[in-house]
Amino acid sequence: MRALVVVHQGEQRFALPAEATRAVLEPVGLVDLPSPRPGVAGVLRPDRLGLPVLDVLAADGEHVVVLEAAGRRFGVLVGRVAEVVRVPDDALGPPPAGQAEPLVTASAQTIHGAVMVLDPERLAAVLA
Repeated sequence: MRALVVVHQGEQRFALPAEATRAVLEPVGLVDLPSPRPGVAGVLRPDRLGLPVLDVLAADGEHVVVLEAAGRRFGVLVGRVAEVVRVPDDALGPPPAGQAEPLVTASAQTIHGAVMVLDPERLAAVLA
């Protein structure tokens, strides 16, 4: 059984593994970087270290989901956080074909509809 944090971006539904999720923040104080990598929105400063924030789903999201993966702590800008669901491991299907960057590594059907499951390790690689 996998616990997934379901997020919405417009009409699309995505999910992040709950075990990699550390917090949900508002993007207040998001600072633009002078020369960001593609997919990087900027830096949030919830503490003095600064938190890089990705905009791979949304450029103007209402929430930042804080993740920890590949030895990094970072945020992902999303439209809104909906719920946490539990999905049996055998209910996870293959990712959709046609991705330029393989950020979605599985799909799943929940009681509220289909979601695409994002891989925190691959999201962290956007920062590398």
